[in-house]
Amino acid sequence: MTLDELTRDYMSLRREREKLATQFKQEDGALQEAQAVIESKLLELCAEHNLDSVRTQSGTVMRSIKSRVHVLDWDSFYNYVLENQAPQLLQKRVHESNFEEFMSERQDEGLPPGVNVVREYSITVRKPSAKDSAPFPEVQTV
Repeated sequence: MTLDELTRDYMSLRREREKLATQFKQEDGALQEAQAVIESKLLELCAEHNLDSVRTQSGTVMRSIKSRVHVLDWDSFYNYVLENQAPQLLQKRVHESNFEEFMSERQDEGLPPGVNVVREYSITVRKPSAKDSAPFPEVQTV
């Protein structure tokens, strides 16, 4: 197959997947809405009867409290974490683009201790634009 044929097939598959994803999202959205209505009624019944858990023939319903933390002032919170030596309050992950930028200025130092970086090639295929209409030399795959 040629590069053009592979690219055409790739784009065709991507369009088909996009259609399926859109269809799934629409159908799943309707199901999620129906579930949300039922969840609301279940929460109402649990509150009304002061229940945190109840068994039925169809399954067990459990009511719990979920907390979500939103930081309004990152500088203040970060200073709090440092002052209280509480790094466990933060998630353990590296901001990859900031890390790349930071390390690009320190190439001669090598990687920080305890860090490994894996780089691999990937392929991106985009739709053709008007300026892409000029033909490229054909490359045959083996």
